[in-house]
Amino acid sequence: MGCSIKGNGKEGQLIVDGAPTGLILNHAYSLNDIMEIEDPYDKNKPLRLLRLRNPWGNSEWLGAWSDGSEEITKYKAVIEKYIHSLAPDEQFELGADDGTFMMHYSDWKENFSTLFLNLDFPEDWTGVRFNSSWVKGESSGGLPNTYTDDVRKRFAKNPQFLIKPAADCEIMISMAQLGGRLPTQPGLYYDYPFADTLKYACVSVFHLPMNARYLEKFDKDTITYLSPIKRERENSGRCQLK
Repeated sequence: MGCSIKGNGKEGQLIVDGAPTGLILNHAYSLNDIMEIEDPYDKNKPLRLLRLRNPWGNSEWLGAWSDGSEEITKYKAVIEKYIHSLAPDEQFELGADDGTFMMHYSDWKENFSTLFLNLDFPEDWTGVRFNSSWVKGESSGGLPNTYTDDVRKRFAKNPQFLIKPAADCEIMISMAQLGGRLPTQPGLYYDYPFADTLKYACVSVFHLPMNARYLEKFDKDTITYLSPIKRERENSGRCQLK
């Protein structure tokens, strides 16, 4: 698991009410632990804490539950007891200057905008990969900005892939573009949000009539899944197929 904070055009450190937070905009943090610990001072309300790490090894959170904070000092014995209960390879040094820091769930929820989940699929899942592209005038139908017949038919020019499940199943779809940081020519690099290299896109799943092999036009009544429209390296989702 990981998380980040969208800068919405801003770079550098997140500033809240004029104060620096130590958190970097448009930067990925690993989410290494989610813990719920009994509060010895209030047994009716457990402590909901997260342990994050900046892969840079520095620039840590400066708010509540950060290294050296009042909260860490007060609950040091409680947290260290939790640390010792972890498997040896999961234990960590409290207060180490290594980019690792603690946050309360409410602060994390207030400051971070994106959560990333890496799925470790079971062995009984199978996968298939398709390579395709949008080509102007040939296979680039765009999105239906009106529901007129010509626009609905134009949508069907987008790349399509037929899936015929032998039984009811669940499908996970991941549509990826080349990373926005990758230069398109030597010596040329781009800045976030990589408007020069990443395109706004979405992926959709439609239920076709029996024996049909091709979506002839956009049909809102047959949509099984429609992803958000976003400019990201990856756009993914999952749905049930009947």
